[in-house]
Amino acid sequence: MSRLFYPLCLLSDALLTTAAQAATLDEDVVGDFSDDRLVPTQFTLSAGSNLVSGHYGRGAARGADQDYLRIDVPSGLMLTAIQVLPATNHGGGRSFIGVQTGPQLSVTPFAAEPADLLGYAHFTAVTTPLDILPGMGNALGEGFGAQGFTPPLPGPTYTFWIQETQASSVFDYRFNFQVSAVPLPAPMIMLPASLAVLVMLQGRRPNCRRRAKG
Repeated sequence: MSRLFYPLCLLSDALLTTAAQAATLDEDVVGDFSDDRLVPTQFTLSAGSNLVSGHYGRGAARGADQDYLRIDVPSGLMLTAIQVLPATNHGGGRSFIGVQTGPQLSVTPFAAEPADLLGYAHFTAVTTPLDILPGMGNALGEGFGAQGFTPPLPGPTYTFWIQETQASSVFDYRFNFQVSAVPLPAPMIMLPASLAVLVMLQGRRPNCRRRAKG
């Protein structure tokens, strides 16, 4: 294979390969998620499933436990879904999740208004995974009065506020932040196939030098 086509093969393989690595952020492993909205716990997502497991409800001072997560979406990726997973439970009502753009939450829980948030939703226990991202962005529906958005979210950085208002006990939440690659433009989609054809033709090309010597 010529020096020209070897790097083309590498490029083709890279374009045809999609990452599916799963990342995990578990409060039982890393310790209590931040209750400081200005210094949230940081989590960089990767392509595929990103599992977040935490606790809310009663805090250490027997008050409501707010969890703040800074979610970073790397360049070339986008957040396509946030699934509530079956291991989630709560205090009998509905739990809350809100999001702002940027590395901090700019408002306190006691002074926050819907318009301060990019989106929000209330969620309950589920028997099968449930995607709440579209509802969070619906400013006329579940996320009424928020700024609103249409999934997917391209990043780069968002801060999530997660809270269970029932502080009588400690409850669990489980989320799957699903991430996909940003779709390539149409010409780039065809590039791997074109490169493969070129490599195949190069392999079948007659050796002109050998024929000339004969």
